[in-house]
Amino acid sequence: MNHSVDPSHDKYISIALNGKITLEVMIAAISELMGHSDYKAKHSLWDFSKGYLGLSINDLKQIVRFLEMYTPENKSSANKAAMVIPRGIHQAIMKIFISMSSTLPYEYEVFLSTSGLNW
Repeated sequence: MNHSVDPSHDKYISIALNGKITLEVMIAAISELMGHSDYKAKHSLWDFSKGYLGLSINDLKQIVRFLEMYTPENKSSANKAAMVIPRGIHQAIMKIFISMSSTLPYEYEVFLSTSGLNW
């Protein structure tokens, strides 16, 4: 498996991804996260630092469409997602994704390490 979900943190659910991160890996991880009983109460931390993104623009569009199905029911739902990524092309891919997902009710922020998180 290329991802693991850890709900043990007080304020967020951590999703660690490793190896080649494809559309299928992302859909599986999103499905597991959003099916978790703590999903509406906790934000999410996506850790891409041990993986590499193998996603095309079309894959990003499909992820956005998939996320549209999981729109929070109300404003009280946790809706912040921190993404920890390695430098380089990953930053550009995440900027494209954030731009594509601007109509979704989620707040995304990119970090180069977990030290910048302030939850």
